[in-house]
Amino acid sequence: MVLILGRRNARAGAGESARESPASKRKVLNLESKTPGGTAASELLEFSAGSPHAEGVLAALNEFRLKDRIFTDVMVAVEGCEFPCHRAVLSACSAYFRAMFCNDHRESRATIVEINGIQASAMEQLLQYMYTGRARITTDNVQYLFETASLFQV
Repeated sequence: MVLILGRRNARAGAGESARESPASKRKVLNLESKTPGGTAASELLEFSAGSPHAEGVLAALNEFRLKDRIFTDVMVAVEGCEFPCHRAVLSACSAYFRAMFCNDHRESRATIVEINGIQASAMEQLLQYMYTGRARITTDNVQYLFETASLFQV
């Protein structure tokens, strides 16, 4: 028995045939295997938690960050406002933070990282985007958000 985890472009090999899953529109493998009696048994297994799972994980981390500050390991300080964050989320979403936290910079060990030259409201929206994939963009904040996103390479 084979369990396919998150495979997008599965290729059929010997004894296998590929078909498209109607639910996910992704290729899955139909595996032909021999049972102990010698007859062919067909098993089709697919597991992909997909977007709802990833969204749920990020939603939980965002809730931890905003409500309880659970598991947060760094504060990002902008214009006197402190934003509790998870280094892993920041690093996964931003090449800037990845370089800061994954190299031997003093910020990689600091509990508070102060960022100058950007607006707190733009940082808040950028963090909202990092944790939820959504940001509130208006004609008033679009320029600041663009500059902030460019700085952090998001």
